[in-house]
Amino acid sequence: MRIECSDLTCRVGPGCGDCPWAAYTSAQVNLTVAVSKGKGCGAFTLERIKKGDIVREYAGAIISSKAKKKRYKSTLGKYVMTYGNRKFIDASRYGNASRFVNRSYVSNCEADEWTVSGAFRIGVVAIKDIGRGGEITFAYGGCYTLPNCLCRKCTD
Repeated sequence: MRIECSDLTCRVGPGCGDCPWAAYTSAQVNLTVAVSKGKGCGAFTLERIKKGDIVREYAGAIISSKAKKKRYKSTLGKYVMTYGNRKFIDASRYGNASRFVNRSYVSNCEADEWTVSGAFRIGVVAIKDIGRGGEITFAYGGCYTLPNCLCRKCTD
């Protein structure tokens, strides 16, 4: 987990590189949700994204381990992200376009955990440059709700 600098904790000042969330909240990447061939819905960028940019925050309700297990028994479980030590974000009831980020072992993003002003935040962060119209993907572990992986690049 990384901690974002603030005026109270940073000696570097405005040039500090550990303040990505401040930049994210002022300039979000434009995404759209569309059909992703063979995968259902996917999240696609409407603009070029540079390596290291926060594409979107993974938003949803923070839920317990018990609630996660219950939701995995239904179709709602496909929007639950596990992060850190026994923390879960459920984007099934509310969230944003990040819940449509599909799994791929040849991904262009990763999930990155931060503490910002004392709150946990998960960012979908570009690990390479992504061209306009590109599908946003990341490797998020095993397929727990789908019988077979749909990325066609892995052995699951």
